[in-house]
Amino acid sequence: MWRTIWKLAAIALGCAVAAIALVAAQYEDPKWSPDGKSIVFVMKTAASDWNIYRASVDGSGIRQLTHNGAWDPAWSPDEKSIAFVSTVQGKRQISVMSAEGSSVQLLTSGPAEHFHPAFSPDGGRMALTSVEDGASRIVVMDSGGSNFKPVTPIEQRSRWPAWSPDGKRIAYFVQGPVSEIWQVNVDTLERVKLFDSGLIATTLDWSADRKQITFTRGIGKDAGIDILNLETHQIRRVLGADLAPGQPRWSPDGTQILFSTVTGLAVLDSRSSSVHALLH
Repeated sequence: MWRTIWKLAAIALGCAVAAIALVAAQYEDPKWSPDGKSIVFVMKTAASDWNIYRASVDGSGIRQLTHNGAWDPAWSPDEKSIAFVSTVQGKRQISVMSAEGSSVQLLTSGPAEHFHPAFSPDGGRMALTSVEDGASRIVVMDSGGSNFKPVTPIEQRSRWPAWSPDGKRIAYFVQGPVSEIWQVNVDTLERVKLFDSGLIATTLDWSADRKQITFTRGIGKDAGIDILNLETHQIRRVLGADLAPGQPRWSPDGTQILFSTVTGLAVLDSRSSSVHALLH
């Protein structure tokens, strides 16, 4: 049903809508707040570069939080802070600000670049991607920016860390001739490959019950949002290529998936499979 609705809308509006959207605004990297009442996302307009914005979960009350170029937003579990990435002295580095966009504090620096921040469920640590001399790995540090600990080997081109809800494991994407999804135990550093079929560069997100991970897979007409069941190792396609969906994120209660499209942001109801546009 929802595919028919979206197809009819696309036909009615035609290519002009996509062209206008690209000129007026582009949206990326949406994230739910821990209480499920707000979202943050990255938007680029005709008048400004990529910056971080906040809105209510229905898309109303949009507020701009950064003004000098920023991306990769990540909520702290207590909702008081948002980590983000910006260019500092020519390199991508992680900072943190209040949820209202004030009190900015730089957390990373040095010769390496740091991005893809993700707070641990208890807020005490942060996982991130660290890149130096062309090699990338997942690193865990205290949420204040100290005590760096690599948790993946340098030979793996690791990106997009995602904490398990119990804070014991991190799932991550490995880029290569055959891209893969792995998980690592943060304490023991034991690693397990979870999946390796048809992947493209993708964010990852755990469901609240720790049983599933959602991500994007495929290209062109085969692209879409999939869910990996960690108990059965089965893959389920939940959204096809019609909307060119990307960057899926579970809602805190596990009933919805927030994602980006070529023209905006939308939400998939995982129970009814209905989709509604949030921002466009």
